[in-house]
Amino acid sequence: MNFNINSDPLITVTSSQLEGVELKEKKKDTALIEEYGFDFLTARLTPEVKLGLENKLDEIKKDPNVQKAVNIIKEFDYLESRENIDLFVSPDFDLYAIEAVRQKFISRSQLASALSFKSSLFLNDNLPEQRKISINDLHKVPLFYDASPSPQARAMIKMTLQKYGKMKSDHITAQELDTFFTEMSKLPESAQSFIILPDTRNFKNLQNHMRQKSEGKKFDSNGVSISQILNRIVYFNVLSSFVNKHGDPWRMIPSFEMIEILNKIMHKENALTPNIVLGLSSRHDLRNAMKHGIRDIALPNSVVSLVSEEELKSRTGPYRGPRADEYDGPGYDWIYHEIYHLFTGGFVPKEVRSACFDLNENILDKVKLSPDSSDADKSFADDLDGFLTDQEFLYYNKTIENDPLAFWHEFKEIFKKLLVALPSQRWGPDKGPRDVFINDVCISFAKSSIIPRIVEYFSKPGVKEKWKETSNIDLNDLNHLCEEILDSFDRNIRDIDISIKVNELQLEMNEVYDDGHPDFQKKMKNLNKHIETLQQQKADYEQGKQILSKVNAIFIIRDKLRENGIIS
Repeated sequence: MNFNINSDPLITVTSSQLEGVELKEKKKDTALIEEYGFDFLTARLTPEVKLGLENKLDEIKKDPNVQKAVNIIKEFDYLESRENIDLFVSPDFDLYAIEAVRQKFISRSQLASALSFKSSLFLNDNLPEQRKISINDLHKVPLFYDASPSPQARAMIKMTLQKYGKMKSDHITAQELDTFFTEMSKLPESAQSFIILPDTRNFKNLQNHMRQKSEGKKFDSNGVSISQILNRIVYFNVLSSFVNKHGDPWRMIPSFEMIEILNKIMHKENALTPNIVLGLSSRHDLRNAMKHGIRDIALPNSVVSLVSEEELKSRTGPYRGPRADEYDGPGYDWIYHEIYHLFTGGFVPKEVRSACFDLNENILDKVKLSPDSSDADKSFADDLDGFLTDQEFLYYNKTIENDPLAFWHEFKEIFKKLLVALPSQRWGPDKGPRDVFINDVCISFAKSSIIPRIVEYFSKPGVKEKWKETSNIDLNDLNHLCEEILDSFDRNIRDIDISIKVNELQLEMNEVYDDGHPDFQKKMKNLNKHIETLQQQKADYEQGKQILSKVNAIFIIRDKLRENGIIS
């Protein structure tokens, strides 16, 4: 459910968007319509799986337990009675809840909340030695008492949003936290509570894993959950773990509406819209949705598996649940990983996201369509596709202490790979040289927040000198780097000129010995075509050199540093 915080038109997910059509705006009074859409919930399922699900739902659509499940979800009564608990923990509860969406009794956000709470019971499924989570471990925490924000709930939520580790600031301000409670007060009762339970994760496994990884050894990630990586290594703990007044570790399972509201407050116009689905989204699904500011959130459940039979056959170890980024994703840990991508995508400015997908599709299309693409080309394009689709550019998370040049270095490495890993391709909007296209893409990123932050960073007293000392690079070398880039274009132009002259000479010689044979005519035609291609490449390079200083991020960084008196 996507609630309007800044009184802007509410954006909702429609079936046409899932096919890559532009977003449509809905009036506030109709905003919930798409939230109840069963077709949107099942959009990522294959026709066979969807038909099987519908057959199961048809069998139970008149079962009284469907309405009982609706009442439990709407009134947040999961833990209120023995009867409710028995229904909640049963495998069939998931089916009843999905049927409730099909009959438009509850929204997809309410379903996501219910299955999030249910999935907390499976958080230790990847640790056979650990006792299983029981229903007695779960405790309900209301956001409000007598229509006022609960101090207890506020304190718990605030702890998950505070800086720690490498973070340099809290995720939100006190005023924004007030806004969070104000917006939550407008929502149904089903959204206004969360679940807490003791944190029983085995962090010794994580320590051993990270030590093996740092030593360059082959490491075993079995037993390490994705939430451990996110909380302790990536410094992402939004609405996740906290300690009570006695110092005991606890975990929070928020309602999904809490996630949606906080996401909008934190990221504002850059916030992604969550699209709650059953089943796994393909890379193509994710890419098409992300192009339009949408992020799929796949829900674990007892009806539609998130693990294929093929994957299970390749597994080692006892854990049989879904995995995320090569780590175990038991129960709610899987959903939390989905939430992580929702939030990290929001850290990235919209214009940067757009540049990512322009770059990605250009590369994928050319690799896919070119008969010259090697397996290495396709492998590289696939890796790049994953990197750009995931949008894990934590540099943009301003709460994390990063090297201000980390983002630039990260992407420069990718662009360098493009120059050397795909030698058979010519990259550019009009099949021009890769250098032109790459620099054009660079500026799409550079236009966002990176250059002002770099200038601000180097303007601090002593930073320029310290950076030169630690990196052994003088900022004034940017001038030399710019000259080298221009020289590389000149070298390419000279090389192409030589090739053109050689081929023109060959053409003249062939014309002398033209005997009119069809094979000879074909050879002459190919030679002419090759000369035309070389001439076009030369024109592309010449144009690239002319526009380079206007579109290349390195040149812009240099000029901005000059303007601010940081370099000469």
